Amino acid sequence: PWLLDLLDRLEGEKVLLICHAREQVLALLDALSRHTQRPVAAFHEGLTILQRDRNAAWFAEAGGAQLLVSSEIGSEGRNFQFAHHLVLFDLPRDPELLEQRIGRLDRIGQTGDVEIHVPYLAGTAHEILARWHHEALDDLARSLGGAREIYERLAPDLEALLVDPAPGPDLEARTQELFARTRIVRDEVARRLEEGRDRLLERSSFRPAPAALVADSIVGEDGDPAFESHLLRLLEHFGVEVEELSARTYRFGTDGLFVDAIAGLPPAGMAGTFSRTTALEREDLAFLTRDHPLAIGALELLLGSERGNSAFAVLESSEPRGLLLEAHFVAEILAPARLNMDRFFPPTPIRVVVDHQGETAELEEQGLTDGRPDALLARPEVRSRVLPEMLAAAHDRARTAMSEDLARARSEAEDTLSGELDRLLALRSVNDRVRAEEIDLARAEMEEVRDLLDEARLRLDSTRLVWHGPAAALRA
Repeated sequence: PWLLDLLDRLEGEKVLLICHAREQVLALLDALSRHTQRPVAAFHEGLTILQRDRNAAWFAEAGGAQLLVSSEIGSEGRNFQFAHHLVLFDLPRDPELLEQRIGRLDRIGQTGDVEIHVPYLAGTAHEILARWHHEALDDLARSLGGAREIYERLAPDLEALLVDPAPGPDLEARTQELFARTRIVRDEVARRLEEGRDRLLERSSFRPAPAALVADSIVGEDGDPAFESHLLRLLEHFGVEVEELSARTYRFGTDGLFVDAIAGLPPAGMAGTFSRTTALEREDLAFLTRDHPLAIGALELLLGSERGNSAFAVLESSEPRGLLLEAHFVAEILAPARLNMDRFFPPTPIRVVVDHQGETAELEEQGLTDGRPDALLARPEVRSRVLPEMLAAAHDRARTAMSEDLARARSEAEDTLSGELDRLLALRSVNDRVRAEEIDLARAEMEEVRDLLDEARLRLDSTRLVWHGPAAALRA
């Protein structure tokens, strides 16, 4: 009756109820089913992981279960920060476990105060335990530092009091004596923790201005619709079934797809969301970002295949103007991982656009339409002379761009590695513990980096041929 009255007063607000054992959960569910038609979800170790995920998702839904009844298995790992009410149908003796229970709601994403409800039967050990937590430890209202040490020092006395809580003339005196000693131990541990704080570390670790910039950039990335649209199109391109479940939330199926085709996509499929808020509330949903394994796997599958390596487009114009070739190159260095060459010259994309005369041209996406190059490529002079000359001109311009990038990389590598060598030489002059082998290694690394920069290569990655003129001319 107390629980039903609480649910009535809360008028549909989400409530998480935690008790210790699965048997208590089952008994509560049985009693609730006989006295109310309210939607109630269960969460205990007798359910499969899939069933627990579904019940937690039902609890998280706006029109789903108002109450989730959980055993102790829900005290760790699961997050329900969308709920504001926590019912502790029993209380653990260990304050650390109590902190874990409260932490299911009191965490990042919580938008209000967490209200904790602790029912107990008067005159029982449960009442003494509730009062000990509330009046002596005060850990229902605030986080308790050093909880493990406090509990270990007081556990024998607490257990002795809880084993024999029968009312008597000395029960309240014994209770108050335990409470007084608890406060002394609590304050002593808190004082020692306060004295052990590294305030210099705390001050240097807290830099609000840079942190705000990072947070703002993350918010901007989360709200960017371009990534969501790109990933969905990419997955559909490879045959993944995409089903929209709700706003920015999807189910990805694998029917008719080789399950190992895309790294990051489980054989049974998966559900994911592009909303950080939804992902925080729903642990059964993957949070899809640019560095999620599914996004990386789909992109690697595209980049590792020949799909999209060549294309043809039409730029409609009333005057025949000829051909444009858009070529994308990658300037790269094949080097051992130990040298970390990416710090000086990472794989660098280079885009070049030339016309049919081999001159640099401009090309915008606006106005481009699909077309078929069959009639154009059927002309021998286009295949044997025009296209090879355009491609050679594109290579020349890409090499020029790569040489400029390499010059910057050589300068940066020289400054970095020579600075490191100079530092070792200076240390060697005052500290004989700097070994000659270290200096030799630094010199060898510098020479190896120089040689590798000289061996940078240019790789053609993709091309797009564009007809600039009347589309009807391609059908002639």
